[in-house]
Amino acid sequence: MLKNSEIQFYRKGGRGARVTEYSSYYGGKVEKRLYNISTMKKSIIFLLFLTLTILALPAQSNAVMDQFLSREEADVPTSLLLIAQATEQLPSDAAPADAISWAEEQSWGKKLTQGDDQAMTSGLFHLALFKSFNIKGGIMYTITKSPRSAALEAGYQGYITGVPYVNHKMTPVEVLDSLSMALEIQEAKQ
Repeated sequence: MLKNSEIQFYRKGGRGARVTEYSSYYGGKVEKRLYNISTMKKSIIFLLFLTLTILALPAQSNAVMDQFLSREEADVPTSLLLIAQATEQLPSDAAPADAISWAEEQSWGKKLTQGDDQAMTSGLFHLALFKSFNIKGGIMYTITKSPRSAALEAGYQGYITGVPYVNHKMTPVEVLDSLSMALEIQEAKQ
């Protein structure tokens, strides 16, 4: 099998050999790499060590985010916290109570902070999202700046998949989808 072949050993560390076969079937030179067993053992041991090291690392956990994602309906304080952190107006270690006080300082925030444990509706969330990210809307949103027109505008601009009901109680996944869409559009503008 190695009749018309040249074997060249690597000089760097002696890790293997390169075999050059001359084949009339392939119409020329075919190069193959052969490795010795000690190199393969070292590679397998290294990969095993790397895998065990990665599995042994503790997973980072954000208690606020874990609690938010475990709910069936998104709550107002955590939704506002995510918006404020996305716009870098609150630090990453802020609590949902900080988001409520942040929203009360905004001109539009009084509508959102009436009940702390109430579920976040589509209209209120998109009103806060549009105001925080300075997203321009259509004629009705520009005139009224209401939750209803914000929900309709969010549906038109593609922040909501499906029908944009103003009183739809959002799930945490829907909140994160709309927020990530706003961040993508914001990055595209810059």
